[in-house]
Amino acid sequence: MGADAMEAAELAEQTFVLPDLPEAELRSPREYQKQGPERRTRSWWLRVSLAGAALAAGVLLTVSLLVSRSTPTRTQPGQQEESSAPGTQRTAALDLTLLHRAPVREFEEAIVDDEPSEPTWINRDPEANNVTVELADGPPVDEVYGRRLSSCTSQRHRLRMIKQQQLAPRTRDELFPPDMSSIAPSGANCGDSARGIHRSCRKYNSWKTFQAVASRSGKPFDVIGAGGVNWQDIGQGQLGTCYFLAALASIAFSDAQVIDDMFVKRHKWRQNIFTTRWFVNGRPTEIEVDNYVPAMVSRPWFVQTSETGEWWPVILEKAWAKLASNYKASEGGIWPNPVLAITGAPVAYHSHRDTSVDELMKYMAEASDNGWPMGAGTGPNCVKYGLSRGHAYSIFKVANLHPWGNVVKLFNPWNRDNYHGAISNQDKSDGVFVMTAEEYHDSFQSTSIGMVKKTFTVTSKKIQTELENTTAWEFDAPFSGEFMISVEWPIPQTVTECKFGDPQVTLAVVKEHSDAQPTLAKRSAPGVAVTYAKVSAGSGRYKVAVAASFPEDNEVHEASLIVYAPQTVNIQPVSGHPHDLLLSIFGASQNGKPCDNVFIKGSGNFILKKDKVVNAFPTYWNPASTDFAYWVSSQQKWYMIQADYFDKIADGQLWSFAKITKKDMSCGCKDDRKGVAGFDGVKCTMVKGASALYANVKCRGVEHSKLVQQYCPVTCDADYCGPGGASRVPPAPAPPREFQQVCEDLEPTFITITGEPATCSDLARDCQVHPFVKERCCNTCATRAESGRLSDDKKCRDHTPPGFSNERGRVYQSCSELKGLCNRSDLVPTRCCATCAKKEGDVEESCKDEPRPNLRTTSGKTFTCKGWVSHCSHPRVKEECCQTCSH
Repeated sequence: MGADAMEAAELAEQTFVLPDLPEAELRSPREYQKQGPERRTRSWWLRVSLAGAALAAGVLLTVSLLVSRSTPTRTQPGQQEESSAPGTQRTAALDLTLLHRAPVREFEEAIVDDEPSEPTWINRDPEANNVTVELADGPPVDEVYGRRLSSCTSQRHRLRMIKQQQLAPRTRDELFPPDMSSIAPSGANCGDSARGIHRSCRKYNSWKTFQAVASRSGKPFDVIGAGGVNWQDIGQGQLGTCYFLAALASIAFSDAQVIDDMFVKRHKWRQNIFTTRWFVNGRPTEIEVDNYVPAMVSRPWFVQTSETGEWWPVILEKAWAKLASNYKASEGGIWPNPVLAITGAPVAYHSHRDTSVDELMKYMAEASDNGWPMGAGTGPNCVKYGLSRGHAYSIFKVANLHPWGNVVKLFNPWNRDNYHGAISNQDKSDGVFVMTAEEYHDSFQSTSIGMVKKTFTVTSKKIQTELENTTAWEFDAPFSGEFMISVEWPIPQTVTECKFGDPQVTLAVVKEHSDAQPTLAKRSAPGVAVTYAKVSAGSGRYKVAVAASFPEDNEVHEASLIVYAPQTVNIQPVSGHPHDLLLSIFGASQNGKPCDNVFIKGSGNFILKKDKVVNAFPTYWNPASTDFAYWVSSQQKWYMIQADYFDKIADGQLWSFAKITKKDMSCGCKDDRKGVAGFDGVKCTMVKGASALYANVKCRGVEHSKLVQQYCPVTCDADYCGPGGASRVPPAPAPPREFQQVCEDLEPTFITITGEPATCSDLARDCQVHPFVKERCCNTCATRAESGRLSDDKKCRDHTPPGFSNERGRVYQSCSELKGLCNRSDLVPTRCCATCAKKEGDVEESCKDEPRPNLRTTSGKTFTCKGWVSHCSHPRVKEECCQTCSH
C-alpha cells in the first residue's frame, strides 16, 4: 500500500474536523501574486446602460412588443418562446426604443422587425407617403354642429347620433351633408396612394344625386339588380378604400346574401333614404344615407357603379365614410375590420413571415371549402409579380392545378390587374388572376379569413367602458357543435379623432362540470379589433372570463363580448368576483378557487395580492415584496420582475427576468427541493438552528433570512404560510460547529478573466453561468438572488432565437451570430450563455491543488489532497484542493 493510500485509509478510520483556529491560521499560506500590468476586467461594461453599450458596440438593442400587442413586445403571432430563467435578467439602466403606438417594452428580448408582423395599413394617406400636393386656396369650411369634429368627445357623440338617426324625405342630412365637411377636413389631400393618386380633397367636392349620375351615364338606376349582389359590381374609384372594397368583393363572392341582407327598410328607397345594418364595435347598428354622392357629370368620383347600373357598392362606401366622419377618414385600413363590421363574425389573421407555405395553404383550403371570405395585403416583394404595393386584394379560392400544385385565385378591386408570374393571365381587364402558392406567399404579407357561417347569429353585450376591467359572464348553449366567442373593441374608423391603441385582452372560456381544458382566445394582430376563441365542447353552461386593459392615454375604453353561434344566448354576469374565475384558469387553484400562497418553480414562494392589479389581473409577490409576477395576455404567460418596475408595468410597459406558465405554479407553501437560490448546495435542511451551514444564511434574524424564507417557508415556519403551514421537513444532522461558515466572497477568488485575476464584483454576471463563481462569490451571488437576478437553475443554454437585433433592423437568428458581442453587451451572455461560455473561455478557475494543504485532523495529522477527497463538500477543502475536488 502506497503512502497516499495509507493516509487515505487512516483518514477513513477517524472523524476529522477542521480546528476552531484563528482566521490567520486558517488562511492559505500561499501568496497570490498579481502578474503583469493592472488586470483588465469587464466591470465597467456591467455599469453602462444598454444605450451606452450600443454606441460603443454599434448595436442598438431595442424592445419588441407581444400580442399583442407582445405585445406589444412583439413575439410574433404563433411564435413559441422559451421561458427565461431569472438569472438572465440585467439591471443596467436601459435606453430603449419605443415601438408602435403603445409604450410597451420587453426587458432583454430586443427584437426590432424590418418587416412588422402586424397588418399593413393599406392605402395610407398621401401625407403618410411623404407626398406633398399644392392645395388651392379656398374659404374655410363652415362650422356646423356634428360635421367638423375637433375632439374625440364630439366624434363619439356624433356616432351615437348616427345610430339613432332617422332621415326624413327631402331633408338635409346634417350628420353627413353634401359639402366639403363630408369629403375631408380643410387642406387635406385625398386619393388612392397605391395608384399614385394624391390630390387636394377639394377637387371631389361636387355632389350629384344617384339618379342624375345614372341618367347622364345612360345606365338604369338600381340599388340591387335583378341578378342580385355580385362581386363584379365593384370597381374602385379615386378614393383609397381598397381594403373596404376588397372585403365587399370577398363577402359577395363567398355569400352574396350577406351583402343583400345588409339593406333593410327598403320601403324608404323611394324616398331616397338607404338604410344598411352593420355591427359597429360588435353592436348591431343601422346607418342611413341619402342619395347624394361626390361625382363628375356621369360617374362617381369614388367607387363606381356596375356596368348594369347597380349602386349598392356606392351606398355601402358612403355609409362607411359616414361612420368614419368623412370620406378622407375612411381611406387607409385593413381588410379584417370591415369584415367584422359587416358580418359580426370573428376574423383570423395569418402573418406570412410566421406561417409556412404549406401551413398557409392548409388554412386557406379550409376556408375555401367552408366558403369563408378571405383577403390579403401586399408586401414589398409583390412588385416582381406585377402587383401593387400597399394594396388589398380579395381571395376567391384555393385549388390544386396541374402542373403548379396549389394555386390561389385573387381579385383586384381596381377591376384590372398587371400580374405576370408563372401562370398565364390572358384577361387583365377583369381584375381576376391566379398565382402559385409560393408566389402568393412571397407577394403578400398577410392573409385574413372571416369565419362567416350562414346559419350563425350574433349575440352582443357591452362589457366595459373603463380603462381597465375584469368581468366574468355565463350563458347556456342549447346547441352542439363548434361556435365562437370573441371580444371586440372600436375599429380605427370610429375613433379617428381619438387617442386610441389596442387593448391587452385575456379571454378564457370554461364549460361547467367538464374535464375539458379552458379554451383560450387566439392572440389578435395589432390593428385587428377582435380576439376570439373557438369552442367545441358541446351543449351546456359556459363561463367566460375577460380581462381588458387599454393604454393609459386612450380616450375610448369600450369592449363588447360576442357569442357567434347557431342561436342567440342570454349572457349574464357570474356571481362572485371575476378575479376568482380568471385566476382559477390562469393561476394556481384548488377546487376552482385561486390559492393565496403559490410555489413557483425555480423562484420560491409567492403571495397573491388582489390589491396590486396590472392589466386587470391581480399579481403575485414574494414574501420580501422585492419581486412580483404579472399576467401578459398577448403571451399567455406570467412575467416576473423586481418591485421597483411596478409603476412602469402599470403604465403598460413589459419587463421581465423570467416568464412562467400555470404549469410552473402550484398551491401552498413548499420548500424548494433545490434549496435556496443564489447559494451552492444550501438545501432547506441546512438553514435552521444548529443545522445551518452558514451563519448568515438562516431562517430568521440574519442577513439573508428573507431569501431563505422565500425558498424554505415550511422549514422556517414562515408567517405568510398561515397556521398549520405544511408538513415539516426533518432537520439535517447538525454539522460540527467548526464547519459552520459565513456566506462570504473569497478574496482572492482564484478565478481569472482573460488570464487576469478577477474580483467578485467583476464576476457578478457570471453567477448563473459558472457554478464555481457562485461558490467563490457566495455573498455577491446571494445578493443578486435576493433582488431577483438569479435562480438555482444551473443550466447554461442558448435561447433560440436569442431575441436581439441591431440598429439597422437585422434580426439575429442564432447565438452564433452574436459571438463578437459576448464581451461588449451585458445582455448577450444572458441569452447566449452556452455560446458566450465557449467564447469567453476567459472566465476560468485558477485551479490547482496545494502541495501541502493547510488542513489537519483534530489529532494534528495532515494529508495530501488525495487524502481529503471525501471532504470536498467543505468549502475550505475545495479551496485548498481545487483540482482534486473538481474531478
